[in-house]
Amino acid sequence: MLSEDMDKALRRLGYPDDLVHVHQAGLAAARRVGSKDAEARVLGNLGNAYAELRRFDEAISYLQQDLTILRQTGGVIAQGPVFNDLGIVYRG
Repeated sequence: MLSEDMDKALRRLGYPDDLVHVHQAGLAAARRVGSKDAEARVLGNLGNAYAELRRFDEAISYLQQDLTILRQTGGVIAQGPVFNDLGIVYRG
């Protein structure tokens, strides 16, 4: 997915605002095609991007949406990193 490919580059270059826009487009695309796996990954990436911007309420919202999808789809192992990300956001 393009938004995931761009994630590392935009993070390294220090463009979190652009990262949010890219992931918003990725989220719309994932929802349009009905891919729950892609939607969950993008929601997590959006949560982390908002955390970098110190917009913690939005970060928590996206990460919780990610967890909801993972619970629905049986992604038990994938929930661990999301809980870790939530802990980091709450600490922030």
